[in-house]
Amino acid sequence: MGMVSMVSSRVGCQGEGAYTGFTGGLHEVKVKRLTISNFRGVAHGVVHLAGHTLLVGGNNVGKSTVCEALDLVLGPERLYRRPVIDEHDFHCGRYLDDQKEPIEVRVEAVLTDLPQEAELRFHRHLRRWDDVTRDFADQGAGGPADGDGAQKRWALPIVFIGRYDKAEDDFVGNTFFDHPIEPLDDDEAAELALGAGRRLFGRDHKRLCGFVFLRTLRTGSRALSLQRGSLLDTVLRLGGTGLTDMWQDTLDRLQGMKPPIGEVPQLKQIRADIRERMARFVSLAPGDAATAFFASELTRENLREVVRLFIAAEPVGHSVPFARLGTGSINLLVFALLTVIAELKEKQSVIFAMEEPEIALPPHTQRRVSRFVLSEMGQAIVTSHSPYVIEQFEPQDIVILSRQPNGVLEGAPIDLGDFKTKSFKTERRQFAEAILGRGVLVVEGASEVALFPEASTILERSLGADVYMHLDFAGILADEICKNRALATCKADAPGRESENFRFPNRFQMRFRQSGPFRR
Repeated sequence: MGMVSMVSSRVGCQGEGAYTGFTGGLHEVKVKRLTISNFRGVAHGVVHLAGHTLLVGGNNVGKSTVCEALDLVLGPERLYRRPVIDEHDFHCGRYLDDQKEPIEVRVEAVLTDLPQEAELRFHRHLRRWDDVTRDFADQGAGGPADGDGAQKRWALPIVFIGRYDKAEDDFVGNTFFDHPIEPLDDDEAAELALGAGRRLFGRDHKRLCGFVFLRTLRTGSRALSLQRGSLLDTVLRLGGTGLTDMWQDTLDRLQGMKPPIGEVPQLKQIRADIRERMARFVSLAPGDAATAFFASELTRENLREVVRLFIAAEPVGHSVPFARLGTGSINLLVFALLTVIAELKEKQSVIFAMEEPEIALPPHTQRRVSRFVLSEMGQAIVTSHSPYVIEQFEPQDIVILSRQPNGVLEGAPIDLGDFKTKSFKTERRQFAEAILGRGVLVVEGASEVALFPEASTILERSLGADVYMHLDFAGILADEICKNRALATCKADAPGRESENFRFPNRFQMRFRQSGPFRR
Protein backbone atom coordinates (compact mmCIF):
# COMPACT_ATOMS: atom_id res chain seq x y z
CA MET A 1 0.00 0.00 0.00
CA GLY A 2 1.24 3.47 -0.83
CA MET A 3 2.14 6.14 1.67
CA VAL A 4 -0.86 7.77 3.35
CA SER A 5 -1.13 11.29 4.78
CA MET A 6 -4.00 12.83 6.71
CA VAL A 7 -4.80 16.43 5.81
CA SER A 8 -7.72 18.19 7.49
CA SER A 9 -9.88 20.72 5.64
CA ARG A 10 -11.21 23.89 7.18
CA VAL A 11 -14.69 23.81 8.69
CA GLY A 12 -16.61 25.78 11.21
CA CYS A 13 -20.81 26.15 12.96
CA GLN A 14 -27.18 27.40 11.10
CA GLY A 15 -37.92 31.21 4.06
CA GLU A 16 -37.66 33.16 1.13
CA GLY A 17 -37.37 36.28 -0.96
CA ALA A 18 -36.84 39.76 0.35
CA TYR A 19 -35.78 42.45 -2.08
CA THR A 20 -34.73 45.59 -1.31
CA GLY A 21 -32.22 48.99 -6.39
CA PHE A 22 -29.90 51.79 -7.06
CA THR A 23 -30.39 53.66 -10.26
CA GLY A 24 -27.05 55.39 -10.60
CA GLY A 25 -23.99 54.34 -12.57
CA LEU A 26 -22.57 51.00 -13.59
CA HIS A 27 -21.17 50.25 -10.13
CA GLU A 28 -22.58 47.35 -8.16
CA VAL A 29 -22.74 48.01 -4.42
CA LYS A 30 -20.94 45.25 -2.50
CA VAL A 31 -20.58 44.20 1.12
CA LYS A 32 -16.87 44.17 1.94
CA ARG A 33 -16.88 43.30 5.62
CA LEU A 34 -19.49 42.09 8.08
CA THR A 35 -18.98 42.31 11.84
CA ILE A 36 -21.45 40.55 14.15
CA SER A 37 -21.74 40.95 17.93
CA ASN A 38 -24.07 39.08 20.30
CA PHE A 39 -26.34 37.82 17.51
CA ARG A 40 -27.69 34.29 17.88
CA GLY A 41 -24.83 31.77 18.07
CA VAL A 42 -22.14 34.40 17.45
CA ALA A 43 -20.66 36.29 20.38
CA HIS A 44 -18.33 38.16 18.04
CA GLY A 45 -17.37 37.55 14.45
CA VAL A 46 -15.78 39.20 11.43
CA VAL A 47 -16.37 37.93 7.90
CA HIS A 48 -14.42 39.40 4.98
CA LEU A 49 -16.18 39.20 1.61
CA ALA A 50 -14.62 39.62 -1.81
CA GLY A 51 -17.22 40.18 -4.51
CA HIS A 52 -19.16 36.97 -5.10
CA THR A 53 -18.81 34.87 -1.97
CA LEU A 54 -19.48 31.23 -1.15
CA LEU A 55 -19.83 30.55 2.58
CA VAL A 56 -18.88 27.01 3.54
CA GLY A 57 -18.58 25.23 6.86
CA GLY A 58 -20.14 22.51 8.95
CA ASN A 59 -23.68 22.47 10.26
CA ASN A 60 -24.40 25.11 12.92
CA VAL A 61 -21.18 26.99 12.20
CA GLY A 62 -23.06 30.22 11.48
CA LYS A 63 -23.72 30.38 7.73
CA SER A 64 -27.42 31.11 8.19
CA THR A 65 -26.59 33.55 10.98
CA VAL A 66 -24.40 35.53 8.57
CA CYS A 67 -27.23 35.69 6.01
CA GLU A 68 -29.78 36.69 8.67
CA ALA A 69 -27.39 39.38 9.90
CA LEU A 70 -27.16 40.75 6.36
CA ASP A 71 -30.96 40.80 6.19
CA LEU A 72 -31.08 42.61 9.52
CA VAL A 73 -28.73 45.41 8.43
CA LEU A 74 -29.71 45.66 4.73
CA GLY A 75 -33.27 44.31 4.37
CA PRO A 76 -35.75 47.21 4.05
CA GLU A 77 -38.72 45.12 5.18
CA ARG A 78 -36.96 43.27 8.00
CA LEU A 79 -37.30 46.14 10.48
CA TYR A 80 -41.07 46.25 9.95
CA ARG A 81 -41.51 42.94 11.74
CA ARG A 82 -42.65 43.23 15.32
CA PRO A 83 -40.60 42.73 17.32
CA VAL A 84 -37.56 43.36 15.16
CA ILE A 85 -35.58 40.95 17.31
CA ASP A 86 -36.56 38.78 20.25
CA GLU A 87 -34.95 36.93 23.16
CA HIS A 88 -33.56 34.15 20.97
CA ASP A 89 -31.74 36.59 18.69
CA PHE A 90 -29.34 37.45 21.51
CA HIS A 91 -26.26 35.31 22.05
CA CYS A 92 -27.17 32.57 24.54
CA GLY A 93 -30.49 34.38 25.09
CA ARG A 94 -28.81 37.03 27.29
CA TYR A 95 -30.21 40.50 26.65
CA LEU A 96 -29.43 41.86 30.15
CA ASP A 97 -26.04 41.83 31.87
CA ASP A 98 -25.39 41.11 35.54
CA GLN A 99 -26.33 44.71 36.41
CA LYS A 100 -29.63 44.31 34.50
CA GLU A 101 -28.42 46.70 31.81
CA PRO A 102 -29.33 45.96 28.15
CA ILE A 103 -26.86 44.03 26.01
CA GLU A 104 -26.81 45.20 22.39
CA VAL A 105 -27.03 43.16 19.22
CA ARG A 106 -24.76 44.84 16.66
CA VAL A 107 -24.31 44.05 12.98
CA GLU A 108 -21.83 46.29 11.14
CA ALA A 109 -21.52 46.25 7.34
CA VAL A 110 -19.05 48.08 5.13
CA LEU A 111 -20.38 48.85 1.62
CA THR A 112 -18.00 49.62 -1.26
CA ASP A 113 -18.19 50.26 -5.02
CA LEU A 114 -20.84 52.91 -4.53
CA PRO A 115 -22.08 54.65 -7.69
CA GLN A 116 -21.18 58.33 -8.03
CA GLU A 117 -24.72 59.42 -7.23
CA ALA A 118 -24.58 57.50 -3.96
CA GLU A 119 -21.19 58.98 -3.07
CA LEU A 120 -22.61 62.48 -3.57
CA ARG A 121 -25.72 61.70 -1.55
CA PHE A 122 -23.91 60.05 1.35
CA HIS A 123 -20.65 62.03 1.20
CA ARG A 124 -20.70 63.06 4.87
CA HIS A 125 -21.09 59.44 5.95
CA LEU A 126 -18.26 57.97 3.83
CA ARG A 127 -14.82 56.84 4.95
CA ARG A 128 -11.74 55.79 3.00
CA TRP A 129 -11.24 52.01 2.84
CA ASP A 130 -7.90 50.21 2.43
CA ASP A 131 -8.14 46.97 0.43
CA VAL A 132 -4.73 45.81 1.65
CA THR A 133 -5.33 46.09 5.39
CA ARG A 134 -9.06 45.36 4.95
CA ASP A 135 -9.85 48.24 7.29
CA PHE A 136 -10.55 51.95 7.21
CA ALA A 137 -7.56 53.96 5.99
CA ASP A 138 -8.02 56.69 8.62
CA GLN A 139 -7.58 54.22 11.49
CA GLY A 140 -3.79 54.59 11.52
CA ALA A 141 -1.58 57.22 13.09
CA GLY A 142 -1.75 59.36 9.95
CA GLY A 143 -5.53 59.79 10.25
CA PRO A 144 -7.37 61.11 7.18
CA ALA A 145 -4.03 61.83 5.48
CA ASP A 146 -3.61 58.08 4.96
CA GLY A 147 -6.71 57.97 2.77
CA ASP A 148 -4.88 58.46 -0.54
CA GLY A 149 -3.49 55.67 -2.69
CA ALA A 150 -4.34 53.21 -5.43
CA GLN A 151 -5.70 50.68 -2.94
CA LYS A 152 -7.94 53.22 -1.19
CA ARG A 153 -11.57 53.93 -2.04
CA TRP A 154 -14.73 55.29 -0.49
CA ALA A 155 -16.80 53.03 1.70
CA LEU A 156 -20.09 53.44 3.54
CA PRO A 157 -20.19 51.97 7.07
CA ILE A 158 -23.64 51.14 8.45
CA VAL A 159 -24.69 49.39 11.64
CA PHE A 160 -27.79 47.69 13.05
CA ILE A 161 -28.27 48.15 16.79
CA GLY A 162 -30.90 46.26 18.75
CA ARG A 163 -31.57 45.88 22.46
CA TYR A 164 -34.20 45.42 25.14
CA ASP A 165 -36.07 48.60 26.13
CA LYS A 166 -36.94 48.36 29.82
CA ALA A 167 -39.28 51.35 29.69
CA GLU A 168 -41.42 49.79 26.94
CA ASP A 169 -40.80 46.18 27.99
CA ASP A 170 -40.09 45.44 24.34
CA PHE A 171 -37.21 44.91 21.96
CA VAL A 172 -36.17 47.77 19.67
CA GLY A 173 -33.72 48.01 16.80
CA ASN A 174 -32.81 50.05 13.75
CA THR A 175 -30.06 50.62 11.18
CA PHE A 176 -27.84 53.70 11.24
CA PHE A 177 -24.99 55.34 9.36
CA ASP A 178 -21.94 54.39 11.41
CA HIS A 179 -20.10 57.63 10.59
CA PRO A 180 -19.99 60.33 11.86
CA ILE A 181 -21.16 59.99 15.46
CA GLU A 182 -22.55 63.32 16.65
CA PRO A 183 -23.72 64.49 20.09
CA LEU A 184 -27.48 64.25 20.63
CA ASP A 185 -29.77 67.04 21.78
CA ASP A 186 -32.05 66.39 24.74
CA ASP A 187 -35.13 66.39 22.51
CA GLU A 188 -33.76 63.92 19.95
CA ALA A 189 -36.10 61.06 19.05
CA ALA A 190 -35.78 57.76 20.88
CA GLU A 191 -34.67 55.94 17.72
CA LEU A 192 -31.78 58.37 17.27
CA ALA A 193 -30.90 57.88 20.92
CA LEU A 194 -30.66 54.15 20.18
CA GLY A 195 -27.98 54.99 17.62
CA ALA A 196 -26.08 57.13 20.16
CA GLY A 197 -25.55 60.04 17.78
CA ARG A 198 -25.78 58.11 14.52
CA ARG A 199 -28.23 59.11 11.78
CA LEU A 200 -30.88 56.68 10.57
CA PHE A 201 -30.13 54.53 7.52
CA GLY A 202 -33.76 54.28 6.49
CA ARG A 203 -35.92 52.12 4.28
CA ASP A 204 -35.30 54.23 1.16
CA HIS A 205 -31.56 54.09 1.75
CA LYS A 206 -31.66 50.31 2.04
CA ARG A 207 -33.51 49.96 -1.24
CA LEU A 208 -30.50 51.55 -2.93
CA CYS A 209 -28.50 48.43 -2.03
CA GLY A 210 -30.99 46.10 -3.75
CA PHE A 211 -30.74 43.32 -1.17
CA VAL A 212 -32.44 39.99 -2.03
CA PHE A 213 -32.49 37.10 0.45
CA LEU A 214 -33.67 33.55 -0.28
CA ARG A 215 -33.79 31.42 2.84
CA THR A 216 -33.26 27.68 2.93
CA LEU A 217 -36.86 26.51 3.31
CA ARG A 218 -38.27 27.74 0.03
CA THR A 219 -41.91 26.73 0.38
CA GLY A 220 -42.70 29.79 -1.72
CA SER A 221 -44.88 31.27 1.03
CA ARG A 222 -42.73 34.41 0.95
CA ALA A 223 -40.96 34.35 -2.40
CA LEU A 224 -44.07 33.74 -4.51
CA SER A 225 -46.56 35.71 -2.43
CA LEU A 226 -47.34 39.43 -2.76
CA GLN A 227 -46.16 40.26 0.76
CA ARG A 228 -43.90 43.27 1.10
CA GLY A 229 -40.35 42.41 0.11
CA SER A 230 -41.25 39.17 -1.69
CA LEU A 231 -39.87 38.39 -5.13
CA LEU A 232 -43.24 39.07 -6.78
CA ASP A 233 -43.43 42.40 -4.96
CA THR A 234 -39.89 43.12 -6.17
CA VAL A 235 -40.87 42.42 -9.78
CA LEU A 236 -43.83 44.80 -9.46
CA ARG A 237 -41.63 47.53 -7.99
CA LEU A 238 -38.85 47.19 -10.57
CA GLY A 239 -41.34 46.99 -13.42
CA GLY A 240 -42.79 50.39 -12.55
CA THR A 241 -46.31 49.03 -12.97
CA GLY A 242 -47.94 51.49 -10.57
CA LEU A 243 -48.52 49.63 -7.33
CA THR A 244 -50.80 52.31 -5.90
CA ASP A 245 -53.24 52.16 -8.82
CA MET A 246 -53.06 48.37 -8.94
CA TRP A 247 -54.08 47.82 -5.33
CA GLN A 248 -56.82 50.46 -5.41
CA ASP A 249 -58.24 49.04 -8.64
CA THR A 250 -58.25 45.54 -7.10
CA LEU A 251 -60.05 46.77 -3.99
CA ASP A 252 -62.67 48.55 -6.13
CA ARG A 253 -63.23 45.39 -8.20
CA LEU A 254 -63.74 43.24 -5.11
CA GLN A 255 -66.10 45.72 -3.49
CA GLY A 256 -68.12 46.23 -6.66
CA MET A 257 -68.27 42.58 -7.72
CA LYS A 258 -71.51 41.76 -9.60
CA PRO A 259 -73.21 39.75 -8.31
CA PRO A 260 -71.71 40.09 -4.81
CA ILE A 261 -70.56 36.96 -2.98
CA GLY A 262 -73.35 37.53 -0.50
CA GLU A 263 -75.96 36.88 -3.22
CA VAL A 264 -75.27 33.14 -3.05
CA PRO A 265 -78.66 31.77 -1.83
CA GLN A 266 -77.31 30.19 1.34
CA LEU A 267 -75.30 33.28 2.30
CA LYS A 268 -78.22 35.56 1.42
CA GLN A 269 -80.41 33.70 3.93
CA ILE A 270 -77.73 34.01 6.62
CA ARG A 271 -77.49 37.76 5.97
CA ALA A 272 -81.24 38.12 6.38
CA ASP A 273 -81.21 36.15 9.64
CA ILE A 274 -78.35 38.25 11.02
CA ARG A 275 -80.10 41.51 10.12
CA GLU A 276 -83.35 40.38 11.71
CA ARG A 277 -81.79 39.34 15.01
CA MET A 278 -79.19 42.08 15.31
CA ALA A 279 -81.85 44.73 14.70
CA ARG A 280 -83.30 43.85 18.11
CA PHE A 281 -80.12 45.04 19.83
CA VAL A 282 -78.21 47.27 17.38
CA SER A 283 -79.34 50.00 15.01
CA LEU A 284 -78.39 48.82 11.54
CA ALA A 285 -78.33 50.71 8.27
CA PRO A 286 -81.52 50.24 6.23
CA GLY A 287 -81.67 47.73 3.38
CA ASP A 288 -79.79 44.57 2.47
CA ALA A 289 -76.43 46.38 2.51
CA ALA A 290 -76.46 46.30 6.32
CA THR A 291 -74.83 42.86 6.11
CA ALA A 292 -72.51 41.66 3.36
CA PHE A 293 -69.81 39.14 2.49
CA PHE A 294 -66.58 40.03 0.68
CA ALA A 295 -63.61 37.99 -0.52
CA SER A 296 -61.22 39.81 1.81
CA GLU A 297 -61.04 42.58 4.39
CA LEU A 298 -60.70 45.04 1.48
CA THR A 299 -57.35 46.37 2.68
CA ARG A 300 -54.03 46.36 0.87
CA GLU A 301 -52.28 44.36 3.57
CA ASN A 302 -54.97 41.69 3.62
CA LEU A 303 -54.86 41.40 -0.17
CA ARG A 304 -51.11 40.84 0.01
CA GLU A 305 -51.83 37.93 2.33
CA VAL A 306 -54.71 36.27 0.47
CA VAL A 307 -53.94 36.78 -3.25
CA ARG A 308 -52.20 33.65 -4.53
CA LEU A 309 -50.37 32.65 -7.69
CA PHE A 310 -51.86 29.59 -9.45
CA ILE A 311 -49.81 27.34 -11.72
CA ALA A 312 -50.99 24.74 -14.27
CA ALA A 313 -48.23 22.17 -14.85
CA GLU A 314 -48.06 19.31 -17.32
CA PRO A 315 -49.25 16.64 -17.79
CA VAL A 316 -52.50 17.38 -15.91
CA GLY A 317 -52.78 21.05 -16.89
CA HIS A 318 -55.05 21.93 -13.96
CA SER A 319 -54.34 25.20 -12.12
CA VAL A 320 -53.46 24.79 -8.44
CA PRO A 321 -51.97 27.16 -5.83
CA PHE A 322 -48.21 27.25 -6.31
CA ALA A 323 -47.66 25.73 -2.85
CA ARG A 324 -49.23 22.46 -4.12
CA LEU A 325 -46.41 21.95 -6.60
CA GLY A 326 -43.37 19.81 -5.82
CA THR A 327 -40.42 21.25 -3.91
CA GLY A 328 -38.18 21.24 -6.98
CA SER A 329 -40.83 22.98 -9.10
CA ILE A 330 -41.27 25.68 -6.45
CA ASN A 331 -37.50 26.22 -6.38
CA LEU A 332 -37.42 26.59 -10.15
CA LEU A 333 -40.30 29.08 -9.97
CA VAL A 334 -38.27 31.11 -7.50
CA PHE A 335 -35.24 31.06 -9.79
CA ALA A 336 -37.43 31.99 -12.76
CA LEU A 337 -38.42 35.14 -10.87
CA LEU A 338 -34.75 35.88 -10.33
CA THR A 339 -34.26 35.96 -14.11
CA VAL A 340 -37.07 38.52 -14.32
CA ILE A 341 -35.42 40.64 -11.63
CA ALA A 342 -32.08 40.43 -13.47
CA GLU A 343 -33.72 41.72 -16.66
CA LEU A 344 -35.56 44.54 -14.89
CA LYS A 345 -32.75 45.78 -12.67
CA GLU A 346 -30.80 47.28 -15.61
CA LYS A 347 -28.26 49.50 -13.84
CA GLN A 348 -29.66 48.91 -10.38
CA SER A 349 -27.54 47.19 -7.78
CA VAL A 350 -28.48 43.75 -6.46
CA ILE A 351 -26.82 42.11 -3.46
CA PHE A 352 -28.17 38.57 -3.54
CA ALA A 353 -27.95 36.18 -0.58
CA MET A 354 -29.17 32.61 -1.05
CA GLU A 355 -29.00 29.58 1.21
CA GLU A 356 -28.42 26.16 -0.34
CA PRO A 357 -29.56 26.58 -3.96
CA GLU A 358 -29.12 22.84 -4.47
CA ILE A 359 -32.29 21.88 -2.56
CA ALA A 360 -34.44 19.46 -4.62
CA LEU A 361 -32.53 20.27 -7.83
CA PRO A 362 -30.57 17.85 -10.05
CA PRO A 363 -26.84 18.54 -10.57
CA HIS A 364 -27.17 20.12 -14.02
CA THR A 365 -29.79 22.57 -12.73
CA GLN A 366 -27.61 23.40 -9.73
CA ARG A 367 -24.82 24.37 -12.11
CA ARG A 368 -27.11 26.48 -14.29
CA VAL A 369 -28.61 28.32 -11.34
CA SER A 370 -25.16 29.01 -9.87
CA ARG A 371 -23.80 30.32 -13.16
CA PHE A 372 -26.82 32.56 -13.64
CA VAL A 373 -26.56 34.06 -10.17
CA LEU A 374 -22.83 34.72 -10.57
CA SER A 375 -23.23 36.34 -13.98
CA GLU A 376 -26.34 38.44 -13.37
CA MET A 377 -26.17 39.61 -9.75
CA GLY A 378 -23.90 42.42 -8.59
CA GLN A 379 -22.79 40.42 -5.57
CA ALA A 380 -23.89 36.88 -4.76
CA ILE A 381 -23.48 35.55 -1.22
CA VAL A 382 -24.29 31.84 -1.24
CA THR A 383 -24.20 28.99 1.28
CA SER A 384 -23.99 25.44 -0.02
CA HIS A 385 -23.07 21.83 0.74
CA SER A 386 -23.08 20.80 -2.91
CA PRO A 387 -19.83 20.27 -4.86
CA TYR A 388 -21.74 21.14 -8.05
CA VAL A 389 -22.37 24.63 -6.66
CA ILE A 390 -18.97 25.03 -5.01
CA GLU A 391 -17.06 24.23 -8.20
CA GLN A 392 -18.63 27.25 -9.92
CA PHE A 393 -16.78 29.62 -7.57
CA GLU A 394 -13.16 30.68 -7.87
CA PRO A 395 -11.01 29.80 -4.83
CA GLN A 396 -10.58 33.44 -3.82
CA ASP A 397 -14.39 33.73 -3.62
CA ILE A 398 -14.73 30.85 -1.14
CA VAL A 399 -14.95 31.91 2.52
CA ILE A 400 -14.63 29.14 5.08
CA LEU A 401 -16.34 29.87 8.39
CA SER A 402 -15.14 28.54 11.72
CA ARG A 403 -16.65 29.14 15.15
CA GLN A 404 -14.94 28.58 18.47
CA PRO A 405 -16.74 27.20 21.56
CA ASN A 406 -16.81 30.73 23.02
CA GLY A 407 -18.88 31.96 20.08
CA VAL A 408 -16.09 33.72 18.15
CA LEU A 409 -16.74 33.45 14.40
CA GLU A 410 -14.04 33.83 11.76
CA GLY A 411 -14.36 33.92 8.01
CA ALA A 412 -11.86 34.88 5.32
CA PRO A 413 -11.28 33.93 1.66
CA ILE A 414 -9.45 30.64 1.17
CA ASP A 415 -5.68 30.69 0.74
CA LEU A 416 -4.35 28.22 -1.84
CA GLY A 417 -0.76 28.84 -0.80
CA ASP A 418 1.54 27.14 -3.32
CA PHE A 419 -1.31 25.23 -4.93
CA LYS A 420 -1.26 26.35 -8.56
CA THR A 421 -4.37 27.74 -10.22
CA LYS A 422 -4.01 25.30 -13.12
CA SER A 423 -3.94 22.39 -10.68
CA PHE A 424 -6.99 23.76 -8.92
CA LYS A 425 -8.95 23.89 -12.17
CA THR A 426 -7.93 20.31 -12.94
CA GLU A 427 -8.95 19.08 -9.49
CA ARG A 428 -11.93 21.43 -9.07
CA ARG A 429 -14.44 18.71 -8.16
CA GLN A 430 -12.09 17.03 -5.67
CA PHE A 431 -11.29 20.41 -4.16
CA ALA A 432 -15.00 21.16 -3.73
CA GLU A 433 -15.60 17.86 -1.97
CA ALA A 434 -12.50 18.29 0.18
CA ILE A 435 -13.50 21.63 1.68
CA LEU A 436 -16.87 20.15 2.66
CA GLY A 437 -15.26 17.36 4.66
CA ARG A 438 -13.56 17.30 8.04
CA GLY A 439 -10.43 15.77 6.58
CA VAL A 440 -8.76 14.42 3.44
CA LEU A 441 -7.05 11.04 3.31
CA VAL A 442 -4.31 11.45 0.70
CA VAL A 443 -3.37 8.13 -0.93
CA GLU A 444 -1.21 6.91 -3.81
CA GLY A 445 -3.74 5.97 -6.46
CA ALA A 446 -7.23 4.88 -7.46
CA SER A 447 -6.82 1.44 -5.84
CA GLU A 448 -6.33 2.99 -2.41
CA VAL A 449 -9.18 5.42 -3.01
CA ALA A 450 -11.51 2.44 -3.52
CA LEU A 451 -9.90 0.35 -0.76
CA PHE A 452 -10.21 2.65 2.25
CA PRO A 453 -14.02 3.16 2.14
CA GLU A 454 -14.52 -0.60 1.72
CA ALA A 455 -12.15 -1.38 4.58
CA SER A 456 -13.94 1.18 6.71
CA THR A 457 -17.29 -0.48 5.95
CA ILE A 458 -15.93 -3.90 6.95
CA LEU A 459 -14.50 -2.53 10.20
CA GLU A 460 -17.81 -0.89 11.04
CA ARG A 461 -19.69 -4.15 10.48
CA SER A 462 -17.14 -6.16 12.46
CA LEU A 463 -16.59 -3.83 15.41
CA GLY A 464 -19.95 -2.07 15.52
CA ALA A 465 -20.83 1.61 15.28
CA ASP A 466 -20.28 2.09 19.03
CA VAL A 467 -16.62 1.11 18.71
CA TYR A 468 -15.68 2.25 15.21
CA MET A 469 -16.70 5.34 13.26
CA HIS A 470 -16.98 5.00 9.48
CA LEU A 471 -14.93 7.38 7.35
CA ASP A 472 -18.13 8.85 5.92
CA PHE A 473 -19.51 9.67 9.38
CA ALA A 474 -16.16 11.14 10.39
CA GLY A 475 -16.25 13.37 7.31
CA ILE A 476 -13.08 11.89 5.81
CA LEU A 477 -12.60 11.98 2.03
CA ALA A 478 -10.11 9.59 0.40
CA ASP A 479 -8.53 10.95 -2.77
CA GLU A 480 -5.36 10.79 -4.84
CA ILE A 481 -5.10 14.55 -5.09
CA CYS A 482 -1.30 14.56 -4.63
CA LYS A 483 -0.28 12.14 -7.36
CA ASN A 484 2.68 13.60 -9.30
CA ARG A 485 2.22 16.87 -7.42
CA ALA A 486 5.40 18.79 -6.65
CA LEU A 487 3.96 20.64 -3.67
CA ALA A 488 0.51 21.05 -2.16
CA THR A 489 -0.52 23.07 0.84
CA CYS A 490 -3.62 22.67 2.94
CA LYS A 491 -4.53 25.05 5.73
CA ALA A 492 -7.31 23.95 8.01
CA ASP A 493 -9.60 24.73 10.89
CA ALA A 494 -11.56 21.92 12.52
CA PRO A 495 -14.00 22.42 15.38
CA GLY A 496 -12.20 19.92 17.60
CA ARG A 497 -14.46 16.92 16.99
CA GLU A 498 -12.84 13.98 18.74
CA SER A 499 -13.61 10.29 19.08
CA GLU A 500 -11.76 7.10 19.99
CA ASN A 501 -10.97 6.64 16.31
CA PHE A 502 -10.18 10.12 14.94
CA ARG A 503 -8.69 13.16 16.59
CA PHE A 504 -8.46 16.55 14.94
CA PRO A 505 -6.44 19.49 16.27
CA ASN A 506 -8.27 22.79 16.49
CA ARG A 507 -5.90 24.47 14.03
CA PHE A 508 -2.91 23.26 12.09
CA GLN A 509 -1.01 23.64 8.86
CA MET A 510 0.48 20.62 7.13
CA ARG A 511 2.75 20.49 4.10
CA PHE A 512 3.64 17.40 2.17
CA ARG A 513 6.13 16.94 -0.68
CA GLN A 514 6.55 14.26 -3.31
CA SER A 515 9.94 14.29 -4.96
CA GLY A 516 9.68 10.76 -6.32
CA PRO A 517 7.55 7.63 -6.21
CA PHE A 518 5.67 6.88 -3.02
CA ARG A 519 7.41 4.37 -0.77
CA ARG A 520 5.93 1.75 1.53
